[in-house]
Amino acid sequence: MIYFIQCIFILYLTSLSAYAAIPATYSLNSDVSQNIIKIIDPTTIVLINIDKTIVAPKSKMFRYYNNPYRTFIQDLTAQAKNMPVFNHALSAFLQRRKIILVEPEWPSFIEKLKSTGALVLGLYQTMIVEHELIKDPQEWHYQELKYFGVNFTDKINGKELITLGSKKDNSFFYKGILFTGALSKNGALIEFMKVSNIMPRKIVAIDPRIDDLKQTEYALRVFDIEYYPIQYLAEQEIAGIPNSDVVKLQQDNLLANNQWLEDDEAEQLLLQQQSEQK
Repeated sequence: MIYFIQCIFILYLTSLSAYAAIPATYSLNSDVSQNIIKIIDPTTIVLINIDKTIVAPKSKMFRYYNNPYRTFIQDLTAQAKNMPVFNHALSAFLQRRKIILVEPEWPSFIEKLKSTGALVLGLYQTMIVEHELIKDPQEWHYQELKYFGVNFTDKINGKELITLGSKKDNSFFYKGILFTGALSKNGALIEFMKVSNIMPRKIVAIDPRIDDLKQTEYALRVFDIEYYPIQYLAEQEIAGIPNSDVVKLQQDNLLANNQWLEDDEAEQLLLQQQSEQK
């Protein structure tokens, strides 16, 4: 009997720490995505991760399946913390790389979300070096998205710019986008709620990273807020297989010359080099 009670108690503790199942989707046209419109209202914040959710790099180097190259920039960013010389290469990449919409329906989908009266915000997990490499990185990212017709709820309490956290965090609300800076995703969200004095009844979070969705769920448990996380995996469906020779040229050129080449540019240069070697 004692053993049975102990088992029940362990199961109870496990249930307290376990996260509810998070639905996943590969398309904005899926039932999971379309149901968002049915559950949100003016008391809702919809928080949409930007990178690898709304937009993704154009180059095949960053495609998903069986691709050992896709973390190249992440790895370079990590190394730059101890070797600042790599910041020049990162700057060249950030300012020249092209992006694409993960799904062409994103602009119209966001407008449908906004039409419910919900606050629809983008979330960009900032590389710390951006503040050193790019003049006005918030406006730069905003203009990138605007080019594709992506527009979030651009003013809160009549303001386009709100500082989140301390000044050294470099975290901001800017024209509908939460820039995390040194804060975590959930940290930026909670700071936004605190500074804006907005306490929603519901929060919908759309992100490909399951750990980030779970961490936000955990952080929101102290609030009386209904939380609807959705793992969005459409970026994995973007077609394209990187050519190893092209990728090597892109990487070598970026590191040696601080110049990023898109696939077509690298392919043309590679053909030129091969022709000269004959």
